[in-house]
Amino acid sequence: MRRVTAVALAGLLAIGGYGTADVLDLVPGILTLAPEAAAYPTAPSPTTSAGATAHLPLPSAAPSGMPVAPVDTTAPLPSVAGIKAAVAPALADPDLKGAAVVVRDALTGADLLDVSGSEPRIPASTLKLIAALAVQQVFPDGTTLVTRVVQGASPDTVVLVAGGDMFLAPDKGDPAAVVGRAGLGDLADSVATALRAKAITQVTVQVDTSYAPGPQVAVGWQPAFRTLGIVGPVAMLGLSTQWAQSGKPGPADPVAEVVAAFAARLTERGITAVAGGPASGAGVSLGEVRSAPVTDVLGLALERSDNTVTESLARQAAFRVGRPSDFEGTAAYLREALTLAGIDPRGMSVHDASGLSRTSHVPARVLADVLDLGVKGTVPGFTQALRHLPVAGLTGTLGTRFTAAPEAPAAGLVRAKTGSLNGVNSLAGTVVTADGRMLVFAIMQEGPVGTTDARAALDRFGAALATCGCR
Repeated sequence: MRRVTAVALAGLLAIGGYGTADVLDLVPGILTLAPEAAAYPTAPSPTTSAGATAHLPLPSAAPSGMPVAPVDTTAPLPSVAGIKAAVAPALADPDLKGAAVVVRDALTGADLLDVSGSEPRIPASTLKLIAALAVQQVFPDGTTLVTRVVQGASPDTVVLVAGGDMFLAPDKGDPAAVVGRAGLGDLADSVATALRAKAITQVTVQVDTSYAPGPQVAVGWQPAFRTLGIVGPVAMLGLSTQWAQSGKPGPADPVAEVVAAFAARLTERGITAVAGGPASGAGVSLGEVRSAPVTDVLGLALERSDNTVTESLARQAAFRVGRPSDFEGTAAYLREALTLAGIDPRGMSVHDASGLSRTSHVPARVLADVLDLGVKGTVPGFTQALRHLPVAGLTGTLGTRFTAAPEAPAAGLVRAKTGSLNGVNSLAGTVVTADGRMLVFAIMQEGPVGTTDARAALDRFGAALATCGCR
């Protein structure tokens, strides 16, 4: 049975409940253990596909095992007229006035609907789709984020070397978890053992933040974003217990919090430690801990629309390919990543990686191009990350959407990235039609309408695609 039943939905909504207010396409991110890949690899050349693939990787089982609709690659191709007729009532809604819309067949790439698809719009968090592609072009499969401690310039100093993990457990890591997988307590165990072997019992903990440096906050972000927990300071170290969440802002200096916590863990293990200042981390290694594969971190950021994690990973990607790692440098790298992937970036102008900036603009066509690439599997890590996109009525920022008539029939059939700012609402992803045909779509709305009304209108658009054969 293709549709998810009401009973199944009731039991599967446990991780929903995120998109309830303006800009709340957000929530925390996550981090497992995997072999470290070569440091700072250059971006690989994309593997391009001349035509459609025989197998579409998406959608599949959601990350938690939740069911979504199967895809029938032999299902009939929707017609242009059929698509237009199906979505006409939804697009006639005043809340979607002036929306830019692109709908394509996922199997063949055929354009089925294009309404202002080349006109730039504010993307809000759908920009994270482009950021995800840029990240996965740099981080090979299985790459982890490493936090190290090395010997300092003198025997009584050690240097904590930031490696991009913003979700370090403040004490022991949890091998069964993702958030907090790498633990400062475990790191302190290794370092304390190494120091005792040298008869060192007192140290100052310094910190090396030379990896992917940049400002904590982008120009143009509203100050309330920080105070409301919509985004935290962008840094290369952070504690799993302190990430920015709605109503819970992150610390002013996450790096200092990690240094203080690590010094406390060493002291508990018999090495008297105090927090010190910056230093170079070029000494002999005393211990290290590793995060989850970057693809898993990125997938969580997409599912929950985590702004801080997205900015951190995109910054790291830009740094690893030798680009400036401030906000503008990272944003410029996103454009480069599109070109590398064979996607025309014309019309795109962005100033961050998360979509919080209202000065960023992206055509719906570009979002559809990015999704096309993910569906075809030509950048495997990106395709894997897209498996974590929110599923209508089930997961992430779509967990509480598509749950009531008339949108409910699309539950489990729409998998998409959400985007919301005041007066800006967007949705971009895939949908499985009544015939089992997968479509790629992007719809971007700007205007004075309220977020709740606009989101409902977007959901009706998605439901119109999901419930038609569109022939």
